[in-house]
Amino acid sequence: MKLCWGLLSSLNNLWVQCLRAKYRCGDGLYPIVYRKRNASIIWRSITLVWKRFYQGVGRMVRDGKSANFWWDLWTPLKEPLIQYVYKNWHNIDPRSIVNSFVLPDGSWNVRVWEQFLPRWLIS
Repeated sequence: MKLCWGLLSSLNNLWVQCLRAKYRCGDGLYPIVYRKRNASIIWRSITLVWKRFYQGVGRMVRDGKSANFWWDLWTPLKEPLIQYVYKNWHNIDPRSIVNSFVLPDGSWNVRVWEQFLPRWLIS
């Protein structure tokens, strides 16, 4: 778990940069972690516990200007919202922030959600 936390929070450490580059984890805050053939013992250790670790990580939304709507774990769900999109993939802006789905009165813009997410998830 300590290695997972380092992979997530220590982006300036050389070991994190090397692992992220070698295993193509992406440049985002939350790395994309998958098992790879012929991986190092460190990477195999990370992949064994990553799912459990990732489910325990959350993001504080605050004003919604820094949390990614689709990719960050800001809801009570165990996976990012992008995992639940089932229609209109081509209309999604993967860089959307949580704040962009809030109306001026502070309520959620549920009509936009209905374009992408299943009804059971919205209610």
